Amino acid sequence: SAEAVSNLSLSLSSNGDPKRALPEAQRAGELSPGWTTAPLYEALAQYQLGYYAEAVELLTGLTVEWAGLGAQATLAICYLALGDESSARQTHATMDPEIDAFATGLVHLALGEIDSAFERFFENEYLNDWACLSIHHFYRDIWKPVVDDSRYEELVRRTYEAHNLEPSNSL
Repeated sequence: SAEAVSNLSLSLSSNGDPKRALPEAQRAGELSPGWTTAPLYEALAQYQLGYYAEAVELLTGLTVEWAGLGAQATLAICYLALGDESSARQTHATMDPEIDAFATGLVHLALGEIDSAFERFFENEYLNDWACLSIHHFYRDIWKPVVDDSRYEELVRRTYEAHNLEPSNSL
């Protein structure tokens, strides 16, 4: 099924193997054309591989309901990776923090606006699946500048709490 194949793609991406994740995401899209999760996972693999322009093409106009504004945040991040801060900011300006404060915070973080990012992150009472995946598995380059920040540690703790998990010893 497309969902099973997309889960394989997500698992491969989450475990740092975007080269193998990319064709699985593409296969999921072939199995279920129009299903928005497949192009999101394909774009994530492309982002991880440094194929930012290809990811932008997939993400432009893409909405993935379960991921909140995750596709839009990833689009803005890809624009930044391409050196197009203007398009990143334009995309960010269309994102409503009332709909998804986490995703808007992620773009703030990518823009280097760390305090604004954490303000948005902590507006969330519940961190959904997309937020948890983003914190633990994706955008490592974006999270890198804040991994020693106590607010990041608190955010990670909240992701565990949101899913009734026990934090590991190595937050």
